[in-house]
Amino acid sequence: MEILEFTAPKVIDSLGKLDFNIRIANQESYFSKPNGQITIKPMFGNPEVLQLAPLNVISNSVRNIPCLKNEETVKCEAENKVLVGIYKSTLEISADGESPSRQKTVTTIAFPFSIIFVLIFVLMTYKIIKNTKNKAGKPLDNA
Repeated sequence: MEILEFTAPKVIDSLGKLDFNIRIANQESYFSKPNGQITIKPMFGNPEVLQLAPLNVISNSVRNIPCLKNEETVKCEAENKVLVGIYKSTLEISADGESPSRQKTVTTIAFPFSIIFVLIFVLMTYKIIKNTKNKAGKPLDNA
């Protein structure tokens, strides 16, 4: 069993959610069931753990693996909204619960782009209104 793809956005807005794509390849001559989890470690705060759905991967094939939440398969995404900082996410899987396990880590940077955009928009609107009022209050010079 091999981790073919474990990806997350490199840069994300702070108000968004961190989501993952996972593809597992099985090069063996028999089917396998990957057991594993994703551990998300923020720069500040507590780690979050997502459980992978234990789905069969048939021999010599590749399968997208979703996560498991309340006995249902769901898209792999963090429950908590990301804040500012660096997030290291580690995928750890083992075939049918046996060792050795395989790991892959991705890093995501969260930055508040939308908040900064709103602040710039409000500041520009304020300046435009202030300049318009100043020009309207000045008398015309008819020399």
